[in-house]
Amino acid sequence: MSENKDNDMKNSDLENEFFEEGEKEQAPLDFSFKPSWSKKWKRNPYVSIAVIFFSSVLIYLFFNDFIYGVKGLFNSSPTDIGDISRAIEKGTLKSNQFVKISGRPIIQSILPVPRGQKLFHPRTQKNASGYYLYFILQETENSVIVKMASDKPQFIGDIPTVHTGRVVKIDDVKEGARIQAFYKNNMKDLDQDILFNPMFMDKEKDPPRILEMYRKNKDNLKNNTGVFITDTSRVIKPHGDFKVDVKAYFEGDYILTFNRKKEISAEISVTSGTYKADVCNGQKGGDVIIERSLDIHSLPENESVTGNSHVEKTDPVKNPAADPLKSTEKPVVINHDKKATGNKPSVKDTAEKTSELRDKIIKVPYGTRILEMNSMTEIPFDKKGRMIIEGAKCNAKSVSLKLGMVWMPFAELPDVLYWLKLKNYPFSIPSELIANTYDGNEGDWEVIVRMPSEDAMAISAKSGIVKKCDSKIKGPGQCKYIYPEMYIRPRSAFIFNTEMRNISLQGESLVIAGTRTDFPKYLKETKRTFKYSQNGVRRTMTASVLEHEKLQSTYSLPLKSLRKFKFYPPVNIPSNAYVIVGNETPRSWGVLWKIPVVLILFLIMVFNFRAVFLHFFAKK
Repeated sequence: MSENKDNDMKNSDLENEFFEEGEKEQAPLDFSFKPSWSKKWKRNPYVSIAVIFFSSVLIYLFFNDFIYGVKGLFNSSPTDIGDISRAIEKGTLKSNQFVKISGRPIIQSILPVPRGQKLFHPRTQKNASGYYLYFILQETENSVIVKMASDKPQFIGDIPTVHTGRVVKIDDVKEGARIQAFYKNNMKDLDQDILFNPMFMDKEKDPPRILEMYRKNKDNLKNNTGVFITDTSRVIKPHGDFKVDVKAYFEGDYILTFNRKKEISAEISVTSGTYKADVCNGQKGGDVIIERSLDIHSLPENESVTGNSHVEKTDPVKNPAADPLKSTEKPVVINHDKKATGNKPSVKDTAEKTSELRDKIIKVPYGTRILEMNSMTEIPFDKKGRMIIEGAKCNAKSVSLKLGMVWMPFAELPDVLYWLKLKNYPFSIPSELIANTYDGNEGDWEVIVRMPSEDAMAISAKSGIVKKCDSKIKGPGQCKYIYPEMYIRPRSAFIFNTEMRNISLQGESLVIAGTRTDFPKYLKETKRTFKYSQNGVRRTMTASVLEHEKLQSTYSLPLKSLRKFKFYPPVNIPSNAYVIVGNETPRSWGVLWKIPVVLILFLIMVFNFRAVFLHFFAKK
C-alpha cells in the first residue's frame, strides 16, 4: 500500500515538473503590432543600391526645375532687373530665376535653329514650325545669350530690346558646349580698325587725330608693345587668337582706271588746192586726205591745212612757183611720196606723178569722227578709212571747210597700253588683251601701273569730277558733270583672316608667316614683246611690263606701306555665361510635372535607404 502510494507521488511529481517546464518554455500569445528592427529583408540589397543611385541622378537632373517650379507656385510674375549691363555689375543676375531684362542684341550674332532640329545637325524637318533664335546681348562681354522663339530666321519688325525668360547657366543647357564652339569657330566679334598711313598723307590737310594715331601705332609696332589705337581712339591689346586683316600699299604701284567714254576734240580749217593754167586739160588742184591710222595716238593741233596748188606756164623750170612739192605744212601734214619731199622734180616727171605729189595727207587716230562745223553733220570715211577733200578743178575756186575732230583716246585697250608706253610706265598686261576678249567689254579699263609718286600725285589732283552749270538753262539740263580722263588709286595688298600669332616684326618690315595662295603677289619689271589684235589687225608691242613673282614662305610688308589693321577678336563665350530661355515660365507644363516626380523619387530613396540599413547595419 505504501509502495503504491510512493509510486503515485513520483508520477505526480513528474507530471507537475513536466507541466511546469512546458509553461516556462511556451510564451504567451500577443496579437498587438510592435515594430521590429530585426533582420527580415529577403531581397537582394544591391537592387536597392541601384534604385538609390538612379533616383539620386534623376533628382539631381530635375532639382533646378523642381526649385524653379516651387518658387513659381508662390510667385509667377518675372523679376524686373532692368538694364542687363548694370545687372551684371551689381550681381543681380542669378541662375534659375524668372526675370525681365532690357538689352540690345548683337545683330551679327543671330543663330537661327529650326524647331525640332538638333543644333548643328541639319536634316529635313517636315513637322518643324518656326525657329529658335540665339543671340548675344550688347555690353555683356558675350556672357548673356538669349534664346527666343520666332516664326522667321531673323527679327520681324522692330529689334527686341526687352527679354523675359528663365536664367540658366550655359553649362546647364544641353546645347551649351556646341553654342560656345560655334561662336568661336564661325563668328567674329565687332571689328576694330587700326589706322596707319593713308594714301597721299598731307601733314597740312589731314586731321591731327589721324596723324597722331598713325605715329603712335607705328611706334607701338616698332617697340612691340602690342598696344593699338582704333579709329574710335579705343586702345586694345590683341593676342594670338585674334584674327586680323592687313591692308597695305605696294609702294610705287597704282591702279589706273581709264575713262573709255572720255572725248577730246580739235578743230582744223581745210582748203583744197587749186590749179591755174593757160590751157586746161582736166587737171585739178591737190587733194587734202584725212586718213585714220592705228599708229597715230593724238589729234592734230588747231591749224589750217591747204592743198598744194599749181600754176602752169610755158616754161615750168623758170617758174619755181609751179613746184608741186612746195609745202609749208610740217608736223601733221604728210606728203604721200616721202622720198620726193624737199627735192625739186625734173621736167621729165609724168602728169600722174605730179598729180600724186600734190595730195596732202592728214593722219588721225583710228576711231576719230569728223564733223562739218557749219552744219554739225558727220562726214563718213570710206572703206579704206580715208576722207578726201578734192582739189579745185582747173582755174576753179578752192573749197574751204571748217572741220571738228572728236576722238576717244581710251576707247580701245591697245590705245591705253600705247599711252603707257609713251610715258615709260611699266604696266601689267591685262588678261583681256592676252585672251583677245576685250572688244566686247563694257566699262572702264583698269591697268596696274608703276610710276613715280610725283606723277601719281599729279594724276590724283586731276581726278576730280567737275560740275559746270549754265544759269541761262532752267531744269534738269542746267548742270553738266565733266568726268576726268583717268582715276588713280594705290595697288593695295589685302591679307585676310590671319592669326595675330603669325605676325612678327623684323627690322622695318612686317612679316607674316605661312604665306597663302590668296595673298597678293609682288610684281617685277621686265622687257617683253607681246602680240595683240586691234580692229582685225595682228600687231606686236615691246614694252616694260610687270609680271608676278613667286610666293615665298613668308610675306613681308614695309612698315611705311601699312594702311590699316582690322582686328576680329574671336567670340569667346565664357563658361559662366547665362542663357535666358524666353517664355519658360515657372508654371509651364515642362516644369510643373517634375515637382511630383521629384517627390516620388525622394520617397523611393528613403524606403530603399531603410532596407539597405537593415541589411548591413541592423543588430540581431
